[in-house]
Amino acid sequence: MGYVMTQSTIMEMNLPNLPKPVVTTMQQKMYLEILTDKVAADGSAKQRQVIRRVISTVASTGGPVAQDSEYDSASAESPVGPLGEMLAKTLKPMVGAEWQQTVSARGEVSDIQVPEKFLEGLKSNPAAGMMGNMATPDGLKQLSTQAAMIFPEGAVQTGATWDSTVEVKLPFGTMSTKKITKYLGPGERELERMSVTTEVAFEPTPNAPATLKIVDNEADGEIVFDRQAGRLIKSSLRQVTNMQVSAGLQTFDQTVTTNVLYLLDEGGTDPPKPDR
Repeated sequence: MGYVMTQSTIMEMNLPNLPKPVVTTMQQKMYLEILTDKVAADGSAKQRQVIRRVISTVASTGGPVAQDSEYDSASAESPVGPLGEMLAKTLKPMVGAEWQQTVSARGEVSDIQVPEKFLEGLKSNPAAGMMGNMATPDGLKQLSTQAAMIFPEGAVQTGATWDSTVEVKLPFGTMSTKKITKYLGPGERELERMSVTTEVAFEPTPNAPATLKIVDNEADGEIVFDRQAGRLIKSSLRQVTNMQVSAGLQTFDQTVTTNVLYLLDEGGTDPPKPDR
């Protein structure tokens, strides 16, 4: 079973010493394969998850120097420039790395084994220190567990809601995102549909050199699930978060716009070849 995850993030910072906002756009497409090795009597499954291909682009404008670069793990050509080299060093070890996990009948994830290759890629990123616990085995396990799509126990009626919270520990505080899911009822082809929204909060670390304040957050998403096949068909989320960042004597506004699409690849698990 294959999935394609597409994520785009636009980060706009209004720095006081620059005439224009600094805008960084990051786009990433990841081809994933999920292999189920064993299903127990209680419905839990032993799974392996492998990243088959990653395509990542980064572009930055408004700063002292404009930068852009692209990395494609399936391309024979090496990316150029410091930014391209950083992308390759971070992402290349992740391709082919195999996660192992157990998924319950409700979608709960446990017994996660993070591949060392994956961690090597994260640790090689110059920004690893700013990732907090996300760059550690325990942090990745916690994030995977909290981000899993978990259904409530028992029958779910149309209009029912449930929530889950993801916490990311950063050097200067803890960012928590509460995901609220609402069951909208069956749709076409007997597929189950749900809406998604989020609430974002930040708890600063005492005496941290930098901190941020969440000004407002808007989010809208959709989940489509095939109950008969027991698999996710589509998950999408668009989130816009406005925040105020303080570091030293500087305070500036920052807007982060994120679009994430997780789509079942019904054409097969083999990712397409790179463009020539």
